[in-house]
Amino acid sequence: MGAALAPGAWAAPLTVTVSGTPDHLIGGDLATLTATVTNLTGSDAQNVRVSFSLIVDPFVPPPTISSAASCIGIGPSGHPLTLSCLLASGFPAGATGQISADVSNPGLGEVPVDVAATPESGADPSAYIRWRGTWEPKADTKLDLSSNAESIQTGGQVTIRALVTNTTAEATAYGALVKFSIPPEATVVSRPDDCTGTALSLVCPLGDLGPSLTAQRLIVLRSTQEGAFTVLGTTTWARPDPTIVDTQGQVTVTVVAPPDTSTPEPTPTPAPTAVSTKARAAGFGTLVTGAPGTRRCIRARKLSIVLRSIKNVDPVRATIKVTGRKRALVLKGSKARRPFTLKLPRSGKATVSLTVTLESGRRYTAKRTYRLC
Repeated sequence: MGAALAPGAWAAPLTVTVSGTPDHLIGGDLATLTATVTNLTGSDAQNVRVSFSLIVDPFVPPPTISSAASCIGIGPSGHPLTLSCLLASGFPAGATGQISADVSNPGLGEVPVDVAATPESGADPSAYIRWRGTWEPKADTKLDLSSNAESIQTGGQVTIRALVTNTTAEATAYGALVKFSIPPEATVVSRPDDCTGTALSLVCPLGDLGPSLTAQRLIVLRSTQEGAFTVLGTTTWARPDPTIVDTQGQVTVTVVAPPDTSTPEPTPTPAPTAVSTKARAAGFGTLVTGAPGTRRCIRARKLSIVLRSIKNVDPVRATIKVTGRKRALVLKGSKARRPFTLKLPRSGKATVSLTVTLESGRRYTAKRTYRLC
């Protein structure tokens, strides 16, 4: 779809070049052809006309050509194969003029168009060129957004990976890119050199993503604020993607306080035999750390939390129930003192119920209800 000059053998007073946009034609695109005509002689030309003629393959659906200029259609009614357009009635020596036409292709593949510039004084074209445009299939991209950890300690780092795949086998996703939306509680530690934007929004180019190819971008974040933060990702290319739903993603990271190492952990003492085993109600935050509060809508479907020790007595067993989950999560022994992840329903409200048993034999219960965004 470049430009060219007329064959020099015609010794014509006019030259013509043709350019076409867009640079890459995708199925459904409208190609705009712009013919530039120049009078290189020392004399004027009269009534210079530019013609755009489709070269039609009888075995495929025919393309169409149209123009906003005053042009005459030549060919079948309502579907001309040639447009003859008046560029100028008087065309002085050294003058340059332009005129455009639009070509649409109902299918894929190549469409040739012959473009000629003709003055009134000559029966044959004074300048001629053939433009060729090729319509390509449309690409379909997919984004996978992930992190190398579901939870970190305050001040720790987490790596977010955006993996973009062109799922089509014959199409190219031209000008592909990925955009990261980062919440204010997270700080960007590192990012690729070619990414641009702000601390809250980064745009990272991927280039032209060929058939069945993948590309990735990694960013490293840090957070000093306890709770959870969510990073959003979106991939786009030069045309609207056929399936928007798989071009977006999100990942949630839970930030927990580091363990208290200021004093040695005391040696557990045997539980007195007189301790009651009747469960006592407690606050949700008394039993766990890392869980978001209840007065806000949360986007995360996964919660990474840790059971707390109460008065330096560690938990040894926990039963966790979540609304909509048939089976409760049971943690025993050392597993009750490690971080664990809960998966919440997709929408609506979800209640998390806890029953925790300490080494002393005491049992506590708590619950918290979340509203999901």
